[in-house]
Amino acid sequence: MTGQIVNPFASEGAAARYERGRPDYSPHARRTTRALLRSQGVVSPFQRALDVACGTGISTRALQPLALATVGIDASAPMIQLASQREGASYVRARAEALPFSVGVFDLVAVGSAIHWLDPEAFRTELNRVAMPGAWLLIHGHRWTGVLAADDRFRAWMIDRYLTRYPPPPRHRGYRPPADYGAWRHRTWERYEHQVEMTSDRLVDYLTTQSNILTVIESGAEPEADIRGWLRSELDPFFSERPVGSFTMDGYVALHRR
Repeated sequence: MTGQIVNPFASEGAAARYERGRPDYSPHARRTTRALLRSQGVVSPFQRALDVACGTGISTRALQPLALATVGIDASAPMIQLASQREGASYVRARAEALPFSVGVFDLVAVGSAIHWLDPEAFRTELNRVAMPGAWLLIHGHRWTGVLAADDRFRAWMIDRYLTRYPPPPRHRGYRPPADYGAWRHRTWERYEHQVEMTSDRLVDYLTTQSNILTVIESGAEPEADIRGWLRSELDPFFSERPVGSFTMDGYVALHRR
């Protein structure tokens, strides 16, 4: 990790892009999580679950059917505002490193696609405080692989053109399953893949939700319109013979117990 870590998802514009452009991976994460919980003998719903860094609620939707009550927290007020428009969970604006909850109130804590944005020691301290003895910790992630079905050129474009022009910003080290997480012992984990169908415009919307692009937009280094124009011109050759491309997304689900 190098450089200062800045949250690129905090602004109203970032939240709007996220809501518009992020694929909903919650059914895949939920299905995998349920299977892993059953493998550990967990069949009853949890009493109270906490979704850390919930964003606009995609990760919370994955969690809701697993618990009788679900709370999502995020440091971004615009993200929380958008998430709160959906029923079935409560949402609170809060940082993962300063959780506004009492001691031992959650029997499930989840972090979805955000562990690399959290201060490891500060979050672990809060995690240990708000989770009850015997609670479960669910760490899961979801990402775009840059693999386009039947077109090997796309992966090369992503590395040579896209990530060279817009490199990832500084962040904490991500989760490396399987591994223990402090006082939480690793129990099981699994990877999954699924396909997402995208038009060129849909892909532009998605790419402008990624932290490398958001960092550039939020810093004012390059106008969003210019970035979107560059992306469209770069992507057009991949969609010249087909209106929709099938892209591989992958994810993982890791379970730990205190």
